[in-house]
Amino acid sequence: MDAAITGGIILAGGSSRRFGEHKAFAQYKERYFYEIAVSVVQEVAEQCVVVAYHRIASQLSTNVSVIQDRQEVMGQGPLAGLYSGMNAIGVEGWFAVITCDTPFMTADVYYRLLHMAQQEPDGDAIVPVSAGVIQPLTALYHRRILPQLMQLLNEGKRSVRALLEQIAVKFVTEDDASLFVNINTKEDYEKYVK
Repeated sequence: MDAAITGGIILAGGSSRRFGEHKAFAQYKERYFYEIAVSVVQEVAEQCVVVAYHRIASQLSTNVSVIQDRQEVMGQGPLAGLYSGMNAIGVEGWFAVITCDTPFMTADVYYRLLHMAQQEPDGDAIVPVSAGVIQPLTALYHRRILPQLMQLLNEGKRSVRALLEQIAVKFVTEDDASLFVNINTKEDYEKYVK
């Protein structure tokens, strides 16, 4: 059975304290970062959802659903966003995950990850590694990880690395590190985007 990316989760959470304003509304090539992330994931996934920080959820204008973390995991970081997104879409299979502050990401990366997922039918995650850095928030996760997600969140553990230690992960080398540039500060923005 061929694998497919059935869900897409755009993570637009967090307060963006280091950036000074919410990164979702930073722009690259006259498009908001969140719009870029949505377009990338929409290209590869059958259904998508944006999991947004509560203060900006109503400000996002997009053709996909915008939700907040589920009440039981509210504010517990990217694992909560992943958990909430999977539950909101409610389909089996692979989920493409992207953060809204990686404006150079392309759908091609997810197609390559999907190709690897097709070779790993029992895998739980396909995670890129670029320039020696693991990129767990630009990856594919299978819905079968929901129990592990819930257990970690119940234990107050928010680390994505803690999740990776508990599931079957296939790491995939990606040569173009520029695609994975994460814009965390205004200095990053000036250096990479401007």
